[in-house]
Amino acid sequence: MSCTFEVKRQNQQLIRDVLRSGEIYTKADIGRETGLSLATCGTILNEMLKEKEILEVPRQRASGGRPAACYCYNKDYYRMIGIYADNGNECGHLGYVVYNALSEVIEEGREDVREVNTEAMLRRLDLLMETYEGVRGISVGIPGIVSEGQIKTCDINTLELVGLEEMIRERYQVYVRVENDMNYITFGAYDRQESKEDMTVIYLPQNHYAGCGSIVNGELLYGARQMAGEISYLYRAEGVKRPGVEGSVETSDFLAKIIIYLTAFLDPSKILLISHDPEKVPWKEAAARCKEILGTDGMPEIEMSAEFYENYIHGLAALTLHEQRYRQK
Repeated sequence: MSCTFEVKRQNQQLIRDVLRSGEIYTKADIGRETGLSLATCGTILNEMLKEKEILEVPRQRASGGRPAACYCYNKDYYRMIGIYADNGNECGHLGYVVYNALSEVIEEGREDVREVNTEAMLRRLDLLMETYEGVRGISVGIPGIVSEGQIKTCDINTLELVGLEEMIRERYQVYVRVENDMNYITFGAYDRQESKEDMTVIYLPQNHYAGCGSIVNGELLYGARQMAGEISYLYRAEGVKRPGVEGSVETSDFLAKIIIYLTAFLDPSKILLISHDPEKVPWKEAAARCKEILGTDGMPEIEMSAEFYENYIHGLAALTLHEQRYRQK
């Protein structure tokens, strides 16, 4: 790839990033935001207008001069689909969400299925692909370890060792990303915060081991074998029973130990705890225990949230867009 082409593509992405905020900008505004010359902005904006990626909106009237042309991103330029799977106590669940080009939710739903498997996923995706035109990408979240699109291990047995990414890509001929659910949840929480500081997210389900994800220097931490954040091994190493098993208790001391270990290795600015029932999690006691060990200066900010699905749904779009940022269309 030539340097000239690469520079042009990056300049296009800089302008795209500005316009995808959903606001209206003049060419001069875009030049200030991106640091690009007005001539470069003008050339790229004209190309984007021709492709209908952006729209020209009513002009602003400048004092004493010709009204300036204004531009906004075309929210209907493409669609994205997110689909996620989990197993309930008696049946499986498939959730799905459709986004426009500004990552705004167009449709959202969740259905019970007799068994979560590839057939159930493809049936739902078939319906969505028939309903919506211009789908550019599909994000899939699963409770398991994924490497190069292949599901290595999964809490849903029917999805283990399935090359789901390639299967969906070949069926619909669009960009596909299959990821561990905690990666989407973590990036969704990170992207929703204003500060964009590094953070670690710990999800505390009622009937399973806790899950974890971390953002380091603005990027997800995956590890050499895609196992970063698999803190179920901590439970096993400490002899702590899986939550939901008879006699198991998610104690404040054990939760404090998890937080201390993560702080010692990653030193995140913030640790976000997520639970569907925060009142059942002894997180304040755990935080107090952490402070005894780490001291005030060594303590990350600890916050509790019940916004599991909000972060998951946001992350399905945000992580895929982040990974595609400089990818050629």
